[in-house]
Amino acid sequence: MFHEMQAATRKLLRWRLLCIAYESRLTMVSEVLCKNVLAQEFPLSREEVRAELSYLEQSRLLAISGQKQDAWCITLTWEGVDFIEYTSQARDGIARPISSTEPANKRHVRYILRGRLLHMLDVSRSRGMSENFMRETASDPNVEISTDQLRCELRYLAQRELITLNTDSALWFAKITATGTDVFQGTTECPAAIAPRPECARDL
Repeated sequence: MFHEMQAATRKLLRWRLLCIAYESRLTMVSEVLCKNVLAQEFPLSREEVRAELSYLEQSRLLAISGQKQDAWCITLTWEGVDFIEYTSQARDGIARPISSTEPANKRHVRYILRGRLLHMLDVSRSRGMSENFMRETASDPNVEISTDQLRCELRYLAQRELITLNTDSALWFAKITATGTDVFQGTTECPAAIAPRPECARDL
């Protein structure tokens, strides 16, 4: 019974760590922040936190940096985003709830927005496009896309190697890749988390 409780705790901890990384998708999250956020529910040592972060990295759900400086930071991979957003299958080692509590309209906006971004970048594939122009073009009269929301989706598409992303300046700039063009034009299977070409015109 004790070992079963330990295993259940580890599975829930892994889910919580992924959720922390998801809520901070535009920044790296330090292991110290993870430990502090989880302190009330899981009083853990640094070694215990690192053990579960390593498990998630080996599962390709997040990436770890800073090991050489002995100050770990994590970022979510696209596989981790898909897992959190319920567009990939459940895993035995992680206690993901059976169904998402996220409102359906929020999932719909994200799904359509990713498809629209590929559409716009495919049309401008020889030139690329700035984030300001993409945000203005992708928004609907009733739904305004924030800069953070746009950047989260651009980073996701870049992690999937569907676009290249230049973040060196204050204004991000993106270009579609050959793989992104294949996905948008339907010559390669469209991932479940991205609206295919026929659905991109639907309202947000």
